[in-house]
Amino acid sequence: MENWNQKMESEKPLMPSTSRDIPVQPSSRKLRLLEKTRRLVLFSGIAAFGTWAVVGYSTSWTGPAPHRNCHFEAEKGKDFKWEDVTPTSHLEYHPCWDGFECARLEVPLDWENPDNGLKAAVAIVKVPAKVDERSEEWGGPVLINPGGPGGSGTNFAISRGKELQTILGPQFSIVGFDPRGINNTTPSMSCFNTHMEQSIWGIKSGGRILGSTDSGEEVGEAYARSMTIGAMCNITMGGEGLAGVGKYVGTPVVARDMLEITEGEWDRVGKDGSKKGLRYWGFSYGSVLGTTFASMFPDRIERLAVDGICDVEDYYKSGWMTNLQDAEKVVSSFYNYCSLAGPLRCSFHTGTTADDVSTRLSTLMARLRRQPLPVPDAPTGAEVVTYSDVKTMFFTALYKPLTSFPKIAKILVDIEAGDGKSFIEYQKKQFSCNCGGGGPERPPGPDFDAIWAIACSDGEQVEDSLDEMYEYLHMLQEQSPTSGGSWAVVRMGCAGWKIRPQGLVYNGPISGNTSWPLLFLGNSADPVTPVRNAHKMAKGFEGSVVLEQNSEGHCSISTPSVCSMKYIRDYFVDGKLPPKDTVCEADVRPFFDGEKAIRAMSEEDRILFDAVSELGKGLVTPNFMI
Repeated sequence: MENWNQKMESEKPLMPSTSRDIPVQPSSRKLRLLEKTRRLVLFSGIAAFGTWAVVGYSTSWTGPAPHRNCHFEAEKGKDFKWEDVTPTSHLEYHPCWDGFECARLEVPLDWENPDNGLKAAVAIVKVPAKVDERSEEWGGPVLINPGGPGGSGTNFAISRGKELQTILGPQFSIVGFDPRGINNTTPSMSCFNTHMEQSIWGIKSGGRILGSTDSGEEVGEAYARSMTIGAMCNITMGGEGLAGVGKYVGTPVVARDMLEITEGEWDRVGKDGSKKGLRYWGFSYGSVLGTTFASMFPDRIERLAVDGICDVEDYYKSGWMTNLQDAEKVVSSFYNYCSLAGPLRCSFHTGTTADDVSTRLSTLMARLRRQPLPVPDAPTGAEVVTYSDVKTMFFTALYKPLTSFPKIAKILVDIEAGDGKSFIEYQKKQFSCNCGGGGPERPPGPDFDAIWAIACSDGEQVEDSLDEMYEYLHMLQEQSPTSGGSWAVVRMGCAGWKIRPQGLVYNGPISGNTSWPLLFLGNSADPVTPVRNAHKMAKGFEGSVVLEQNSEGHCSISTPSVCSMKYIRDYFVDGKLPPKDTVCEADVRPFFDGEKAIRAMSEEDRILFDAVSELGKGLVTPNFMI
């Protein structure tokens, strides 16, 4: 590690200037039928973003998609089922699973017309504070959002809520909720009559990265599919009453639901919720939700941290043009770290420089583009590994380089040697159901339709022609040769979408003089939410501060930094913001375990390190759009 640290000091910045046509983006290929249902949205490997992505998350945080009605084994041997809980207009929690509490909060479907009899029921999972919530020691509820749009907050709370509580402090309750139309919040949304219809539609997507062929036929096919699904969803989700649920899932509506949850948490312990403000930590798309809330209710902010920042103005314009500016930095970091690590740490190491690693990968990708790899003895049956498949794998790895880069290095070596089994196994794990509680697998619900409903109705209507979509694709490819073909499907997914939001609509601006300043967090090299977005958005909120983490990946939790976590905790506990222009270093790097530095940590720091390490392991790779 000493030699590596010396190299790191002498080779800043870490990323070489080379920019090649290297793999990136998610489009899993020929997985089992249930796994393929998610192809409706992940057609070109969107996450989500992850999440898809971030958005990570990404998750939903530990699996690549939200899962409807996952039933978990309860502590006393009984199944907990959401449908057994009657929605109530006040927060009423029930014990569920291993130490969690669950509720279904009844809210108006249309906040502008709350007495029309139409209701939604928001699914909520809470990690209770380790102090009495009626005592003065209680720090209050901290609402969380894993990204998306459309990430499942209940899955996030179940799978990673306890780690978040470890970081923030035991006096806080961690509250995850499913936004409108997502997972266990009702009414649910689907453009299809059955899961089978949805599965068949997803299977037919082909899974090719946009721009992956010389003819460009995959772009035309993707455009036609977007126009088709948009028209169908307009019919099935754009009607009146509950048949028009697609009109009432937008971000401003969810922000209003968050206020109701916050007030309900305080009301239930005998305190006036109308005088309390929001405490919130949102990731990726969660920054859109958080800053929208802060703009709509600037006097109701107690603590609001947003991590992995979207350019919210670009999001509401349906632009999707301000995401990839740092993607090539993350790509280049793979070559650089692998070169520094040597062959014992990085299986794909070759030559002496980062350019040598880049050239090796370019050669492999050119070969796959010409001749895909047959895998007759794959774990899931006969398979074929294609250029688009591997590019997808590389793209998802950009979300969490610390854990993914070593894995894909080994997989690339196997593919190079004519063995695709490890790749298929890797993809299989990306598409397995993990609801966080050991329950049986369930097929994904119609959440992907809701994801598009949120993103497309939030943004301006997309009316691009096919020729304009080609131009848009080329612009993104210029921004990032390795990611542009994957990201273009986001805007294309809204072509043909006509449903417009009704009821509670907020038309900006995304700014405000909030009752407490906001904390913006961004990585120095994030594949889909560049740190420049954090600086741009922070300017609109007086007194807010940007905390930059010098690491690669999506959101701060993709790489452990005790420095960052301490600042986040101080912000939630005491309201203290980091000094302006603070940059926190990562504690470990891809291919380097940082063992010496970890051993030197105090017990308190090690607890934080372990908590964020677990969060990073569970970070979804492109689950949703961002």
